[in-house]
Amino acid sequence: MNLRHLLYFKTIVERKSIAAASQELHIAQPPLSQHLKTLEADYGLQLFERQGRGLLVTDAGQHLYRRACELLNLADEIDADMRGLAQGVSGRVSVGTVTSGAAFLARVLGEVRQQLPNLLFCVYHAEPAVLEHMLQSRQLDFALSQWPVANPLLHSEPLQALTLAAVEAVPGHLPDVDVCSLDELAQVPLIIVRRRQGHGFYERIQQAFTDSGLRPLVAFECSDISA
Repeated sequence: MNLRHLLYFKTIVERKSIAAASQELHIAQPPLSQHLKTLEADYGLQLFERQGRGLLVTDAGQHLYRRACELLNLADEIDADMRGLAQGVSGRVSVGTVTSGAAFLARVLGEVRQQLPNLLFCVYHAEPAVLEHMLQSRQLDFALSQWPVANPLLHSEPLQALTLAAVEAVPGHLPDVDVCSLDELAQVPLIIVRRRQGHGFYERIQQAFTDSGLRPLVAFECSDISA
């Protein structure tokens, strides 16, 4: 059995006669009849019964017709997918992002979807170390992370600068100004985001305090920004 035989069989069922099917398929009736006999011989089943000038599909033929439709539709989907992949206009793209990159990623993917609506994006949210591992193991096509990138095997490009902000739940501990100095931050207990693994913002902030001769009061460390 091959897909061509299934296509011939499916067309005969839908056109209800070999003559009509041969016109649609642009194949002479004798070879089309032979394909049908070959298919019946392969399974040892009668797929049609004669009914006047037409053909009546048997129960076995009905079952084969349903499965043939499924397989031929799948073959068409595979063909369209592969042609789309060759042209770069369809397929699945796996993307990773840290929390701070989610808004930027949403904007970019929204623009890409307008141009390439057949692309399916699978988005994963994780810490930088996890994203780097997923990239190296080919689980992701690319990721939005934070510098520094610890894995030397990965290539990275800067996209945009991030602005660090000091946020307090109850006003009064920090001055009501647009810019807060390290001296002022050193006077209040801090909650700082810290990676579970590797070097990141936490270490860079600590280094900035050290370079200024200051020692921050770190009350909490947390690996998740929303938490």
